Amino acid sequence: MMTTLNLHPIQSLFFFLSFLPLIAYSLRHFPSQPVLGSDGKELKLGQPYYVFSTLVPKAHGLCLVDNADCPDDVIECPSFYTNLIGLPITISPLSPSEDTIVREDTPYHISFPSAVSRNCSDENLWYIKEDEIPNKEFVAIGPESQAEEFKIQKVLGGYKISYCVLIPIPPTPVCYGIGLIPQNGYNRLGIGLGVNLTQFYFTNNVTHHHHQAPAVTEAVNNKLPSNHQDS
Repeated sequence: MMTTLNLHPIQSLFFFLSFLPLIAYSLRHFPSQPVLGSDGKELKLGQPYYVFSTLVPKAHGLCLVDNADCPDDVIECPSFYTNLIGLPITISPLSPSEDTIVREDTPYHISFPSAVSRNCSDENLWYIKEDEIPNKEFVAIGPESQAEEFKIQKVLGGYKISYCVLIPIPPTPVCYGIGLIPQNGYNRLGIGLGVNLTQFYFTNNVTHHHHQAPAVTEAVNNKLPSNHQDS
């Protein structure tokens, strides 16, 4: 005969709290899956990686719009730029960590090299800024005080990069997938209503990345369903 355990609400709370150390221990010892580069190797924190939105030959990486003394808008390198490989990113933990691997569904800071533009070397961390386009916001670089959290999440053959915020009441993490938004001849990285999320691929070996590309010159299906929010 099955016995039902009836606990007072206070007892139930203490019963639940007694398991929290075990839950925390389990989470700490069963980390998320590592993020893999196009060569199948694990990405390392603090190391530079180039980012591409396709696996085609001569894929375009990430650049800055070169329209100011301190350019800050992050774009997919356009065909009229001399350097189509673009700038490498560095992925860093929010606080000091013994783990050296970049992992899925984990909040990180993302940055470009420190000397990306003349006298703006300290303004290289990714954040989300508003612009004149309604219901859309864009990835830009700025000082450490503006740095925001991003997650890398596995999807299909690549990964999506998501901008994540914490809604305070009740505390709930919400992530918005980044896509490419056409504007003034550029594909800007951004989020918002109706934005088609984009698969991204990472590599520290551009030659290997291009060798991994399919024989056709059309882009791999890198557009995901339009969805501005996921948790």
